[in-house]
Amino acid sequence: MRYRIRWTDFPGELAWNAAICLYELLTLGPHRAKWWRMHRVLRRRFRGLDPERMALEAQGPRPESLACGETPAASLLHLLRHSGLAPGGRFVDLGSGRGLAVFTACLAGFPASGLEYFPESVERSRLAAADLGLQADFEAGDFLEAPWPAGDLYYLASTAFGERTRGRLATRLAEELSPGTLVITLDWVLDPADFEGLQTLPIPVTWGVARAFTWRRRGGDPEPSGDAPGDPR
Repeated sequence: MRYRIRWTDFPGELAWNAAICLYELLTLGPHRAKWWRMHRVLRRRFRGLDPERMALEAQGPRPESLACGETPAASLLHLLRHSGLAPGGRFVDLGSGRGLAVFTACLAGFPASGLEYFPESVERSRLAAADLGLQADFEAGDFLEAPWPAGDLYYLASTAFGERTRGRLATRLAEELSPGTLVITLDWVLDPADFEGLQTLPIPVTWGVARAFTWRRRGGDPEPSGDAPGDPR
């Protein structure tokens, strides 16, 4: 979710990126060496690829869902620690981009998959996975139409998704996920009739600070909830 900026905004973006880098250096602890290697590999494999240009050229009926941005490794690790995902549970990133979230989940010990709209990004992510020696799976497809990889936790960096995209995704989430399946959305509140809100955490991301909501798919008849929408505990 990185938006095109004016040159006068560049100092602010540069300062935020530097803050993100410092945040990861201070919080990743034992993961720091793996983090540096992962970023070096991704920079090399994705050199020369411009995701903003690709999204603009693709256009289509919902260009907002192709906006590019990443969740830093430290932020994703924080979410995983508090998500309730059981050891061995599979993490799935719908709209995986370069694969940073998928690789981070793998390095944290979870099997992980990514579904990405652009085939070129998928091919480069697969090469990066081989470089890193990680069993990460990547498939090309539109997350509104393509089959989703099987998973126990689905991650949606949904800040820039428009109402049409959210509506179609919400239908698929409610119809296709098994009871107990976990979902994390950014800046998007799901229907509490279908999903139990577990927690809300503010996290740094490359486009600012997002509210990360963790949800669990309800089973059977919808359970009454006293939680206010958007205030999962």
